[in-house]
Amino acid sequence: MAWKGLHLSRPARLVKANGQLVVGQDDGDVRLPLEDLAWVILDTPQATMTSSLLAACMEEGVVVVVTDAKHHPCGMVLPFHRHHRQAAVAVLQIEAGAPLKKRLWQRIVRAKIVNQAATLERCGRPGAPALREMSKRVGSGDPANIEAQAARHYWTCLFDGFVRSNAADRRNSMLDYGYAIARAAIARALAAYGLLPAVGLRHASASNAFNLADDVLEPFRPFVDRLVVALLRDGADGAGSELSLQDRQSLADLLVVGACVGEEVMTLLAATELVAASLVVRSSASLLRSCGCRVRLTAMKSEEARFVWLFVFFDLPVGTKVQRRHATRFRNFLKEDGFLMLQWSVYARVCRGEDGATAHRERVRQNLPPQGSVRALQVTDRQYGRMKLLLGEASKSERLAPQQLVLL
Repeated sequence: MAWKGLHLSRPARLVKANGQLVVGQDDGDVRLPLEDLAWVILDTPQATMTSSLLAACMEEGVVVVVTDAKHHPCGMVLPFHRHHRQAAVAVLQIEAGAPLKKRLWQRIVRAKIVNQAATLERCGRPGAPALREMSKRVGSGDPANIEAQAARHYWTCLFDGFVRSNAADRRNSMLDYGYAIARAAIARALAAYGLLPAVGLRHASASNAFNLADDVLEPFRPFVDRLVVALLRDGADGAGSELSLQDRQSLADLLVVGACVGEEVMTLLAATELVAASLVVRSSASLLRSCGCRVRLTAMKSEEARFVWLFVFFDLPVGTKVQRRHATRFRNFLKEDGFLMLQWSVYARVCRGEDGATAHRERVRQNLPPQGSVRALQVTDRQYGRMKLLLGEASKSERLAPQQLVLL
C-alpha cells in the first residue's frame, strides 16, 4: 500500500530508473520507490517529468498535482481503468437511484457536521454542542439544508472576523490549498476502486470532472480546517493571500495526519481509500451498497507510523558469464523493488509495518539466484537509527527514506 508523498518546490528533473522515481537536483539525486508513492505535488515551474515516468505513476496509481504561478493547485493527473470490473462498477454507479443517493448524502453531511464539532472542541472553540444537535436533524438528501446552517455556525465559531469568500485572506488560501490536496487523494482512491469521479451523489455540475470526489470530500474538510488553525497558532499571519513555502509544505503534510475511522487509527490517506472501498462491494450481485458512507471519521488522533528496515546481504559467484548474468539480474531486481545500495552487496529498504516487510522479503525469496549466499535482516527504524557510520556518509535517498512526506 502506498504511504509516501513528494512535495517538490525546487528545480528538478524527474525520471524513471529501475522502477523508481529519481529526482535530480543540484545537491544530488533522490530515489523513491514508485509503489510507495501516493501523491506528487509539483509546486515549482522549474520541474520536468519524462513521459515514461508519468506513465509509470499512472500504472502505480500515483496522483500528480500541479500548481499555477501563485502556487495554488490548478490540476491533477489521475490513472483510469485500473479496476478489474471498471465497466460493471461504472454502470451501477450511473444507474444508482435517487433514494440511494439521498441516503448516502445524508450520511456524508452528518459525518461532516460531527467532524466540524470535533474540530471546534479540539481547537478550544465554542459551538460544538449546537453542531451535534444539527447533525441529528439531517434527513435523507438533507432537504432542510442543515449543512449550510451548520457551516454558518461553524465558521463563525472557528475564526474571528472571517469571511469564507474573502480571497484576500490568507486563511482562505490555506484552506483552499489543503482542500485541493484532500480532493486529489479522494479522486485517486475513487479511480482505484473503479468509480467515476465525475458522477456524483449531490454535486452534479456538467463542467466538474470530480463531482463524486467533491461529495466524498465533505467529511474530510474539517481535517484541513484543524490543520490551518494549528498553523496559524504556530505563527502564520492571517493577513495577505500569498502562501509561503513553509505554509505549502505544512499543508502538503495533510495526508499523513491521523484519523480515527470507527475504532481504527490510520493516516488520512488510508482513510480516503477505506471510504472509497466502502462504496464498492466486490460482489457480482451488487457492487454499490447503501451503507457506503457509514464509515465515519469521528476523531482526529495522531498516529505514530511504524517503519521497519529490511536488509539484504548477498555474496554471489561471478566466475562465469552465466553467474555474472544471474548476479546482475538479482541486483537489478533489488533496485526495482525499492532497495537502496548502502554499500557493495548490502541493500536496504524501508517498509511500512510488518506486512510490508514480509511482502518484500517474499519477493526477494522468489527472485533468488541459483547459487550464492543471500540473507535478510529486519530491524525497526529506531534500531536502524542506532547504526554508527564510522567512515563515509549516508546518501540523500537513505536519509529521506523513512519520511512520509519528502520535501525537495
